[in-house]
Amino acid sequence: MKEAGYGRIVNITSSAGLRGNFGQTNYGAAKAAIMGMTFVWAVELGKYGITVNAMAPAGATRMTQGLADEEAPADQDRPSTRRS
Repeated sequence: MKEAGYGRIVNITSSAGLRGNFGQTNYGAAKAAIMGMTFVWAVELGKYGITVNAMAPAGATRMTQGLADEEAPADQDRPSTRRS
């Protein structure tokens, strides 16, 4: 990518790394580390024309079912998972 003068890197993280989830310390820490790596790579590789981004998909599953019932802090835009 450096030799070509361009490139694209897309990392996958999780809302658990961005917001945290109860009982998921190790998973959240690992996903937060991916964000840190993404930020550093973006700075380091940008001068070579390489862009680095991350996606953080979120979804409602049985594992996270009880978490959606809690009120999210006002500064966090947690998507609603409640069904009518």
